[in-house]
Amino acid sequence: MEIVPDEANVIGRIFSLYAVGTAPRSIAAMLNREGIAPPRGTRWNASTINGNSQRGHGILRNPLYSGRQIWNRVRMVKNPSTGKRLSRVNPESEWQSVDVPHLRIVDQALFARVAQRLSTVGGPQAKQASRSKRMLSGLLKCGCCGGGMTIIGADVAALVFSAAFTENRVSAKMARDTMSPR
Repeated sequence: MEIVPDEANVIGRIFSLYAVGTAPRSIAAMLNREGIAPPRGTRWNASTINGNSQRGHGILRNPLYSGRQIWNRVRMVKNPSTGKRLSRVNPESEWQSVDVPHLRIVDQALFARVAQRLSTVGGPQAKQASRSKRMLSGLLKCGCCGGGMTIIGADVAALVFSAAFTENRVSAKMARDTMSPR
């Protein structure tokens, strides 16, 4: 393995941006606008940058960028009913690691700052965030801007809808004012 300088610069930039508070989604959008090739696929996504905390995936969670290589994080098991291979996370006690300082792209201080920020955002409580009590909320699309629509209230005659994104609300309100009931 060896470091590719252009790719290392992108990795360093991602870590620096995240450490100062830039969201993974914003970083991905920035890299896509600049035409920087992602590691896989055609576009950068927030999940490419942020990854999965349980599996240790994602650019910001990859210890290789701080000079530490880890093996045996997951094992493959076969589902007897479907025959498909499934990956299962191994306990941390079974992981094997070695220092590889020649592969370090990000200094330990920056990696630690990013790890600290990652530990304070998201987490299990993010999965328990309140959900809309209306199952189909957000599936209706605005005819003007294409944004998701949500119910924001009800008047005597009908439900009142709004575009989900603030910048779309003006065009959605104008469209609603020009709509006629069926």
